[in-house]
Amino acid sequence: MATAENILSQSSPTRVTKAGGGTASSSSTPYETQRGVNDKYRDSQLSNDFDQLNQDQDRTEQQLQSTYGFTFNSWAADDVERFAEHRDLVTEQIRNGYYDEESGNGGYVTFLKHLEGLNNAHDSFTPSEAMITQRQNLQQAILEGQAHYDNNFELVDNYDTFAEKNSVFNTGGVSNVEFDPQTMQHVGTYLDMEGNPIIGEDGKETKGPVSGAPTRNSRELFFPTLKERGGMDPSDIANKFSEGVYQKVYGGPGGAGGDIDEALGLISVQLIEQLSDVESLPPDSPYRNALVTANNEFDGQESQPGYNAITVYVQKVIEKIKEMVENKSGYSDEMYWNTTTGDLNPSGNSEPTE
Repeated sequence: MATAENILSQSSPTRVTKAGGGTASSSSTPYETQRGVNDKYRDSQLSNDFDQLNQDQDRTEQQLQSTYGFTFNSWAADDVERFAEHRDLVTEQIRNGYYDEESGNGGYVTFLKHLEGLNNAHDSFTPSEAMITQRQNLQQAILEGQAHYDNNFELVDNYDTFAEKNSVFNTGGVSNVEFDPQTMQHVGTYLDMEGNPIIGEDGKETKGPVSGAPTRNSRELFFPTLKERGGMDPSDIANKFSEGVYQKVYGGPGGAGGDIDEALGLISVQLIEQLSDVESLPPDSPYRNALVTANNEFDGQESQPGYNAITVYVQKVIEKIKEMVENKSGYSDEMYWNTTTGDLNPSGNSEPTE
C-alpha cells in the first residue's frame, strides 16, 4: 500500500483545476414470455449502465493518478485533489527550507508533525475494504432486483439512487473545503448521507477537519434502501387459478369434465412448493407477498407436520378457488391463461395489498 512518505518522493506536478462537473418456461403464456424478454432487456440495460459507471470511475482514477503522480485505489474523487494539495505544500516547504533548524519554524520536529499529518490524511482518504464491499454488494443487489435480506422487505434502490450515493461518496462527506496552512488540514462543512449539510444543535452547519466527517468511509452510505413488502390476500391468489379451474371442470376447449378436487389438489401442491421457495422467484413475484400474509396470519401459532403458515394459507386459497368456481364467478384476464390446453399457469398479475 502506498504511504505518504513514498508519495512525497514521487513527482510533484503542477496542480490543475478539475473540469466542471428468468427464462420463460415452455408452458409460459404470451404475457409471461414477453415479460421475460422485457426483463432481460432491462437487466441488460442496467448492467450496461453499471459497466459504464465503473469504467468511467476507473478512467477517472487513471487520469488523476497520471495528473497528480501518485497511486491510489477507490478514493473519493475530491479527496485525490485534496491530498495532492497537501502533499504539494509539504514538498514546497521542504524545498524552501521551511523545516531547516535555522528557519525558526520548529525544524525537524515540525517536519515530523507535518509528515504525520500527511500520513493521517492518506489513511483517512483510503476507503476501508468493508465500505468497498458494501458498495459492490449494493450494486449487485440492484442488478439482481433484490437484496438478500428478509422476504418481508423490498429493495427500493435503483441505478439513480446508487449514482446519488456514489456522488456523495465522491465528495468525501464534505463541501466548501479549504486547506488551513496553520493546522495543515483540510476543513469543510460536514454532509449527511443525502449530501446535505449537517446542522448542529446551535442551528448552524457543522464544520471541521475533512478526516473527521461522520459519513467518511461509512458503510452506511451504501446500505440498501428497503421498504416493507405488502401482503396478498388469499382471494387474490385464488383469482389467478379460478377461471382456469372453471374451464377445466365446466367448459372450454378440451377442458370440460375435469375433476375439481383433482385440479385443486394439483394447485395446492404447486402453491406449497412456490411459497416454500420464494427466494428462487423474481423480486416482484406475488408469491413473495403471499408469504408475507401467510406468516403474519399464522403469527403466534405453533407449526406441526402438515400444519404451518404456508399450508394454512394455501388451504384458504383452495377454499376461495372452489367458492369462485362453484359460484361461476371466477375471473382472470385471458392473456394470463393457457385456456386452450387447460393448463393452469398463473402469471402473477395481482397487485399486493398494503
